[in-house]
Amino acid sequence: MRNSAVRILVLALAWMLSACGESPDQDRLAGDLRRRVAEDFQRGLLELTRIDRQGSAATAAEGPYERKVIYFKASVKLARDFDFGGWDQPNAAALAALLGAGPRGIAGLRPGGNLAGDELRAFGSADYERRDGAFVLLPPHGFAPQAAVAVAGSPVPRGRAETLLEAIRVALGAAPMDTNPTGKAIVEEELAAAHLNIQARFARVRDGVAIASGPASGEYWRIAEALTETKAKVPVRNLVTDGSVENLRLLRAGSVNIAIAQADVALAAALGTEPFAAEGPNQSLRALAALYPESVHVVVRADSPAMALRDLGGKRIGAGRDGSGARRNALDILTAAGAMQGTTLVAGDLRDLLADLRSGKIDAVMHTIGAPANELLSAFSASPLRFLPVPDSVLSQLAGAGRAYRRGAIPARSYAGQEDAVATVVVPAVLMADTRSTGSEVRNMLDVLFATDFVRAGSLHGAMISPKTAPDAAGLPFHAGALEYYASGRPAARK
Repeated sequence: MRNSAVRILVLALAWMLSACGESPDQDRLAGDLRRRVAEDFQRGLLELTRIDRQGSAATAAEGPYERKVIYFKASVKLARDFDFGGWDQPNAAALAALLGAGPRGIAGLRPGGNLAGDELRAFGSADYERRDGAFVLLPPHGFAPQAAVAVAGSPVPRGRAETLLEAIRVALGAAPMDTNPTGKAIVEEELAAAHLNIQARFARVRDGVAIASGPASGEYWRIAEALTETKAKVPVRNLVTDGSVENLRLLRAGSVNIAIAQADVALAAALGTEPFAAEGPNQSLRALAALYPESVHVVVRADSPAMALRDLGGKRIGAGRDGSGARRNALDILTAAGAMQGTTLVAGDLRDLLADLRSGKIDAVMHTIGAPANELLSAFSASPLRFLPVPDSVLSQLAGAGRAYRRGAIPARSYAGQEDAVATVVVPAVLMADTRSTGSEVRNMLDVLFATDFVRAGSLHGAMISPKTAPDAAGLPFHAGALEYYASGRPAARK
């Protein structure tokens, strides 16, 4: 009996070991990644020089196939000079996606560009799926960040303060203080704590540079968060918001010192056009630096009958949060394409809207974001999707005063199944202040901006922030302190 049990145990262990051995080994992983690195970024630019398999894990599969993720450390060497911060070519975010690395998973990128022979290091991952008895390398799916907790100092969304006060009134009614000593103590303690917290948050805003960024874990938020990690004489506070429109309203109200926004939304605020018509022109608004380009992505299912923007007329289209620059862009572009009549714009986060697109709840998604975007990488790797181009005829209608749209392209092979570059329009993200900021404050802020190692701090698109491109803010008026800063050649050492 005992021998039988031992024999069964040995057989079970042998089966488990054989199953482990079936997953891609070091040689298979190296071969797959060598081909990917050589062909899918820029042909002939990168050579995989070392890879160390670190382990594997089973992952959840949406279909009937078994999936595994293989973790690895890798080194790649550049065959020629290349700037991963360039605006019109594959960038640091594309490299991280290629290697399955997180925002802090790439080391060795140099501000201003890398040289031939430079070696980059990555801690990455590769996803495999078993089909017909063999594991097949899957397309890159991007990095899925954990939901970030709103940081202390985040402004309470408009309208929510009144809701909270009403809820407190209801709580007071449920525990009348004059008849319930315990209830009275609870209320007094909680109100005192809330009062102290509010005072502390105001103090933090007063004692540092408050930056209105965007939704937690979004790219604007990552850039502002990277600035908070810079050891500099200017303390920075990162405030979570809904995006460009809210950021510029907070800046105008004096609630923050600095705002990150899309250039076209900032131009609308400066001119007092929609969605800022009720407030009128903001004549004190000033640009500090152009940060990086954001591409308009127009996504449909692969089997969609829509072949052009005009075909989206009368459809349900996911188009960013209310108050976001992405929503304004979608409205502008669809109007210019003659596709707004009968069309419904559905608000939401990009990841949720892409899920609704895949399930058929909506017909398309339009979003303005740096390419490649993690949410889109995940969606394209999970389902057959494709892009609709933004043609020159639409761009020509978008050009003019108060518009910051430029011709651009989503580079080929940025996403799974995308073999060719896709014509689109881009708008730069910009760092904004107003005339209440002094020249000294602006110069100090720009010193912080150009001294920050954004890649190390977790902002891959921040690698495109450079003194060379910063002065090009799509026609926005610059702060006098910023003009003096660039004219002086102060950041020249970091070019």
